[in-house]
Parts: sequence; structure tokens; C-alpha cells
Amino acid sequence: MIVARWFITLLAITGVIGGLGFIKFTQISEAIAQAALIPEHTETTEAVSPLITPFAPQTQVIGEVVAPEQVELRTEISGRIVKLGFRPGERVAEDQLLVQMDTTEEVAQLAAAEADAKLAVIKFERAKKLRSTGSGSQSTLDNTQALLETAKAQVAQIKSRIQKKTLRAPFAGKTNTSTLSLGQILGPNELITQIVGDTDNIWVDFKLPQTHMELKVGGSVTVIGQGGEQITATIMHRDATISTTTRTRIYRARVEVQQFGMVHGAFVELQVPDALLKDYLSLPVTSVQTDSYGQFVYLLHPDEQEGAYRAERRDVRDLFYLGDTVLVGQGLSPNELVATNGAFKLAPGVLVYLSSPSDTPQQISSANYQ
Repeated sequence: MIVARWFITLLAITGVIGGLGFIKFTQISEAIAQAALIPEHTETTEAVSPLITPFAPQTQVIGEVVAPEQVELRTEISGRIVKLGFRPGERVAEDQLLVQMDTTEEVAQLAAAEADAKLAVIKFERAKKLRSTGSGSQSTLDNTQALLETAKAQVAQIKSRIQKKTLRAPFAGKTNTSTLSLGQILGPNELITQIVGDTDNIWVDFKLPQTHMELKVGGSVTVIGQGGEQITATIMHRDATISTTTRTRIYRARVEVQQFGMVHGAFVELQVPDALLKDYLSLPVTSVQTDSYGQFVYLLHPDEQEGAYRAERRDVRDLFYLGDTVLVGQGLSPNELVATNGAFKLAPGVLVYLSSPSDTPQQISSANYQ
């Protein structure tokens, strides 16, 4: 009796479980059938094929403007100013008289020395003639020759003093502001003015640490003006040694034409190559996404459905952002299709349509970012 009761109970339980299972199976089958009728979720984006773009990473340094022709004019000997041939701060021509100091004493000494030199010439010619005829001695000829050389040296010495008191511009250029006046007494090594020459080019000196890539003579750097203007400068030379105090090497670059108001002694910014030129792939910045795992893009692969693509995540590295363009160094190939505007909506495996299905994916414009 007891066994029969347990058997009946077991059959009832089995029947209930089977019934519930059948009901659940029916519900799931209906849900699957209904889901099959719902279209797959899709997204719409734009896409490009990346372009190969030569690029050299840049670093920014400070440089100093150096005029190719610039000099500080100073007095060599003392004297009183008797004539000023320029106004401080204005431009001067080559060999223009700048300052004439009093040479009255030297002019008088020169006249006397030149008279002595003429007399020495006469005595020497007479002694030489007598010696040729045998009437004069060799010692007399030697003495008159020595006196002649001494007289000539005296004339040259006085002329040199006069020249040192006559200061002229060594080249054309602009003078610095200074204070000079007639009658002013100048001592030795006093500053008259500084002249910066009128040249068709200007130099920029800058320093790079010894760990930086060595730049080649003839290579290019970019000088940035005060207004943000950029001009290409050519490296003229570099120091043969590295400073033992700063561990840097000095480079000098030449700007062919003076621009941006660069004057001698001014500081400017330069962009110099930080690595060798190599090929990168350029993309719009909207292509690159970022999460906790790093930076990535979505590649689009053709799907079985006509005009559709499947999204695939691809990690990218070695990136440089240049305005609206990003350069990718690793992770992509030129012939791949990359999602751009709208890429933030994608996920791996999602079905994607291009915003203009009838158009082929476009390539962004390329530039040489050297």
C-alpha cells in the first residue's frame, strides 16, 4: 500500500515537472521566433582609409637670435671728441665717420716726422752714391739706412695714432642708443656704440642635451615668431664638443630672410626633430577612442549583407595629435577601413552601415609633417 502511494506521488510530481517544462519550452520557442523577426541592431558611421604620412616627432627649445654682423666699437686710446658723424640709434653706411677725436698734436708730430723721413731719404741716397764710387764707407751707408727706417717707422706710428682717434663704421647697419657730445673726453676702452649689420639672414643659436638625437648640418628646424609665424631655418654648424657644465651641444641655424622682427639678442622658440623621419598613418581624431585599456579604433570588415560591415576593435600605439589629425605609428595598415564620425557608438561585432552607402570610403588629405 505504501509503495503504491509513493509511486502515485512520484508520477504526479513527474507530471507537474514535465508540464512546467513543456510550458517553459513553448514560451522560449515563441520568444526566439519573435526575436528572429526583430531586425539586428545597426549603427551608421563614416569611414576612411588611412594615408601614409612622413613625420618626425618634434621637441620645442629656446634659441637666441644672433646677428651675423655685429660689433661693439670702443676707443683704443683717450682723446677729446671734435666731430660726431652720426646720431646714436640711426643707420650708418660702411666706412662712415662716427667719431673724430682731437688729432692736432698728432698732425704736428706727423709733419715733423715726414720732414725727418725726407731728410733721411736724401742722406741715404747720397751715402749709397758715394759708396758706389768708393768715396764713402759701408758703415756710413748702414747708418743712413737705419736712420731712414727709423724715420719711416715714426711716421707709421703717428699715422696709427691718428687712425685710432678716427672711428668709422666697419659695415652698414644700425647703431645703438648712446650718449656722446662734442668736447667730451673719452678714455681707453670706452663704448662708442654697437652696430648691428644689415644682412639678408639672421642666425639662431640653441642648445640640445647630449641625449638628444644628433642633428645634421644642412638639416632643417622651425623657428616660431612672436605672432606664432613659422619659418624654416637651416642648420649651419654645431659645436665639436659638449659642454662639461650643462652637458649640452650648441647648434646654429640660419634664417635666410629677416622676418617676424627678430633682432640680435632676442629669444625665440624652435621646433627641432626629436627622432628620424618615418612613415605614420594619418586619421581624423574622431577615429581614435580611449578606455581603461588604452587607445583603439574600430576597423570595418565587409559583412554578408550587401553594403554592411562588422566592427572590430584594434588597439593602436605611438600616436601624435596634430590639430584635427592623429598620426598612428603602430597597429594599422594602409589598406584597412577605419570608422571615423560615429565610431564612439560602435562595439565589437556590431553591424555597421556607412552614412553614404553609395559612396566609397574617402581618404583624408595628407600632409608632410616634417
